[in-house]
Amino acid sequence: MFEKNMIKQIENGLEVRVSSNIIYSSIYRDDHREKFQEFMEMIVARKPIDQFLEIGTHEGLATSFLTQFCKHIDTIDIRDYYIKYKFWYHYKLNKIIDAHVCKSDEAKTALVKTLKFDFAFVDGDHQEGVLLDWNIVKHCGRVLFHDYKVGKQYPERYKDVYKHIINLVDSLPKDEVIIDAPFAYWEKK
Repeated sequence: MFEKNMIKQIENGLEVRVSSNIIYSSIYRDDHREKFQEFMEMIVARKPIDQFLEIGTHEGLATSFLTQFCKHIDTIDIRDYYIKYKFWYHYKLNKIIDAHVCKSDEAKTALVKTLKFDFAFVDGDHQEGVLLDWNIVKHCGRVLFHDYKVGKQYPERYKDVYKHIINLVDSLPKDEVIIDAPFAYWEKK
């Protein structure tokens, strides 16, 4: 389903959104997008992904990007940003993406229990909520985190924002984790 010219469309959309200074996506930077592509190719080469769960949709750019790596995506966010639907419908991605809005942790937990997925991408709450997200998705055995030790492109003041992700990933068995900051991938042995 994924078309190569979608990257150009995403980039064009990013330019408009960045000029408005309100974009939040794991692929808004060229270096992140390239790293994300390489990282996902490595993960899929190890074991293909059938059903994908994403926590933290926002405007759906990463969701669109991830369609090239799986057959279906369920994506969850606390708000429904309508901008994503135009892009998804244009490229017919709406046929493989189901967007869910959960306004509470209880609703998210209940929904996740009903979904079937063999891979999870956690890019939602960057505070204590990442621990809940981890606990409700880890049973699938494969979880990718975004914003792990984000590096020099982020000022020092943001390190406190990401400490929960960093501490969680650092607590996982070292032989089950592959890190290429700002991404960290856990696969249960």
